[in-house]
Amino acid sequence: FFANEHLPIHVHLENADDLAKIALEPEIKLVENNGIKAKDIKRAMNIVEEYKEERVNLTGYSANCVDRIGDELVTISGYSNGGINKFGLTDNSNQEKKHIKGGDDYQGKYVYYNENKGKIITLNNTDRGIVTIYNTNMEEEHSFEVGSIYPTDGKNVCIADNEYIYICKGQNGFAMYDYSGNKIGGSKKSANGVDVDEKYIYLATGDGLAILDRNATYTDANGDTYNRTIKKFNYRGRGATSVTNETDIKQSANFVKKGPDGRIYVAYGMYGLQIYEF
Repeated sequence: FFANEHLPIHVHLENADDLAKIALEPEIKLVENNGIKAKDIKRAMNIVEEYKEERVNLTGYSANCVDRIGDELVTISGYSNGGINKFGLTDNSNQEKKHIKGGDDYQGKYVYYNENKGKIITLNNTDRGIVTIYNTNMEEEHSFEVGSIYPTDGKNVCIADNEYIYICKGQNGFAMYDYSGNKIGGSKKSANGVDVDEKYIYLATGDGLAILDRNATYTDANGDTYNRTIKKFNYRGRGATSVTNETDIKQSANFVKKGPDGRIYVAYGMYGLQIYEF
């Protein structure tokens, strides 16, 4: 499936350069085929038929993000009657267990589960940027505003560790808050994706990868607090090496992940994946 999917519900098939599409409703039907062999289409149709009842039914809600809590899934929706949903995984029915909605404030962009603290954290309402914290029973404990997010159809990653919550607000920058809603740090750089460890914040920005000091901040003339930048990797495009010259053409980074091997993996969209050591 793709990020910009549409109704009716369907699945895509891909084999080398060949593509096909199978609709799931109102009936299972091949609706498009560009080169996939008949025997492979038949096999795919059989698989879709076998597993058609196991897809998660959002009963009309959209799904922007998903995380797992043990044997349950939590999804968040940005649709007008959306919100946060919980589904079971072990009963083969994927039935909705709980749904919370409440107007614009519950139209969500991102959901993240912090297992150590037992907290579900959502980023809602892109006009105001509302962070909401739930317990594992999906009972709301606390919420606070972090400011507007732009563009509203961006990546807007929101993650958390045991001390802080980290929010990417697109062109409106990056922000770090504690669980009580106090701003601890941030960055003015356009922010799409983020990952953290005990020392550093790894930020996928409009200029590439920025590494911030998690524990060192400064206050500007306006009284705003920001994390100090340690290093920048500005990527010039496919086949180029990482550079630090600010005058070079820079490609926007979409997502970032600090791997268990210590390397930093950065997705640049059409410009591929870059792997850095720091």
